[in-house]
Amino acid sequence: KQWYQRRVRGSGQLRNISLYGVQDRATVFVDRQKIGSISRMDFLNGSLILPSDLSAKLNVRPDQSYTISILVENLGRVNHGSYMGIDYKGITFMILLDGRNVNHEDWTVCPLPMSSVEPALQNLATLNFPPKGASFTPSIFCGSFRKLTGDDTFLDPRGWEKGVAFVNDVNLGRYWPGVGPQITLYAPGVYFKQGENLVCLFEIETPHEDSTVAFIDVPILDKTSYLRKKSKETDVNF
Repeated sequence: KQWYQRRVRGSGQLRNISLYGVQDRATVFVDRQKIGSISRMDFLNGSLILPSDLSAKLNVRPDQSYTISILVENLGRVNHGSYMGIDYKGITFMILLDGRNVNHEDWTVCPLPMSSVEPALQNLATLNFPPKGASFTPSIFCGSFRKLTGDDTFLDPRGWEKGVAFVNDVNLGRYWPGVGPQITLYAPGVYFKQGENLVCLFEIETPHEDSTVAFIDVPILDKTSYLRKKSKETDVNF
């Protein structure tokens, strides 16, 4: 994953953000408000229209500014054909703001490695948390729970939209229950400890309304069938 960010000086209303060469999925935010997503699964290029109320807010004096942030995800690699050698990731061509190419202006680009969530949790006391009621941006949710057995289990992310799950800082994989077809993520018993365990979700789109996640003992591997077999559950609150 990559995070692109840029401060833009106010120069009238911003109405349209266009991305060309998205590989593979880009979610765009303006001043922490989500504008929308562009996915390579649909088109490599796309445009997003800002909501009229936000566009009006950006009609500011020249000495003010706003922030554009773009989260770009790698959804996998092409393993056949002519694209194998040129399957680059990120925004591979250009970004337009109301038709103006801003490629060569100052952008901060940061990698977001998903090998560990621990570095993001080391300095919680120094983090600036958004005010209550602020628009949602990609966030890490963590909760602790006790597991009494060492049995294998499955993390059930339904109610969350899209992201990456960790148990005790081990990456279980990506979840996207609205797309599937696989819903649950396998969590081997050896990943758990006696006593307190920590589960973290890096949620990109929309968090669960109750901020909970469940562990169940039966996998859900087919999105088309939501008939869950009777299973034991462990619920974790964030």
